[in-house]
Amino acid sequence: MRSGVKSILMFCAVAVFMAYANTLFAQQIGSTVGPTVEPMLPPSPVTAEAKALVALVQDYYKKSGNFSAAFEQSYISKMTMREQKSEGMVHFAAPKMMRWEYEKPERTVMVTDGARAWYADFERKELKIYDNFKSSYMERSLAFLWGSGDLLADYTIVIVNEKRVEDLVDAGSRTVIEAVPIESNAQFEIIYLFIDPASGRIEEVLWFDAMGNSNNLRFKDVKTGQKWAVDFFSFKAPGSDWVVENLKF
Repeated sequence: MRSGVKSILMFCAVAVFMAYANTLFAQQIGSTVGPTVEPMLPPSPVTAEAKALVALVQDYYKKSGNFSAAFEQSYISKMTMREQKSEGMVHFAAPKMMRWEYEKPERTVMVTDGARAWYADFERKELKIYDNFKSSYMERSLAFLWGSGDLLADYTIVIVNEKRVEDLVDAGSRTVIEAVPIESNAQFEIIYLFIDPASGRIEEVLWFDAMGNSNNLRFKDVKTGQKWAVDFFSFKAPGSDWVVENLKF
């Protein structure tokens, strides 16, 4: 389990943009993520059962094609123990496109077409555009969402046999994977994937950052085989009164 794990997780079983969301929640609640990355522990051997489960997950996303889902998110600051809740919709499309739409508590949109990224804050009327967003590590980490890649190439995987994980999420009838990255990243420490054992679909995600803050994502109303126009995965300021800033990722 998490105690004793010295490595940092760069996930992205659901989206690299959750790093952005995590930072935003930390600012709202008064907690920040520290920059220190501790040494990695040697990876543990992956069991045949874990390999089979990973194959099931990857096969599900390979067959599902473009998909969308509603989500509920809960961020808890370890420092203040305050909880920030949010909800919205997420969309994925091949080859490497994502769109996160937060509706509560504030409307924000986070989009990437695989090469650029946009972060839109509707309350503040601010749009940040990130150039050179493309990242080989990100692409490897997220590749299974588009039906390619190999989770075992980037993470050490262990099946967790506990009814309640980290005293935060009930496993229920789902199978739980604990994932630790082979390459370290200062944003995340560890992640748990709650998987429907029949289909291989990821129903819930729980992860911790380097400061011990937790993020929990729950997915519902999943729709596969979706189709969108290409410009759905880009963003333009809705009005001339918006402040637009171009940044390097």
